Amino acid sequence: MKIARAAMLSLFLLLLAAAPEDLEDLKQRALSEDFNVSRVALKALVARGASAKPVVREVAKELLTRDKAKVTENAALLGDATKYKELDEKLLGRGRRRRKI
Repeated sequence: MKIARAAMLSLFLLLLAAAPEDLEDLKQRALSEDFNVSRVALKALVARGASAKPVVREVAKELLTRDKAKVTENAALLGDATKYKELDEKLLGRGRRRRKI
């Protein structure tokens, strides 16, 4: 019986010692550019409970900042869409004139 308790205690201490490294690994995977890897790692972090809350906060902040930058960049491209449309029409007009000649 004492051996079983000692084994359980050793296993418990081993799991506690490995937890911060696992959190860091999950954090890195959650910040991955691959959506599926990121989603799975973020769910695993949330499942860790209260001990992972600071890491979840960091990851969420980083992901939201990164997504905001992507949205802003894409919105700027949409704003330039009229400029590109005008340029496209201009080039099409030149192409039509050349075919007529």
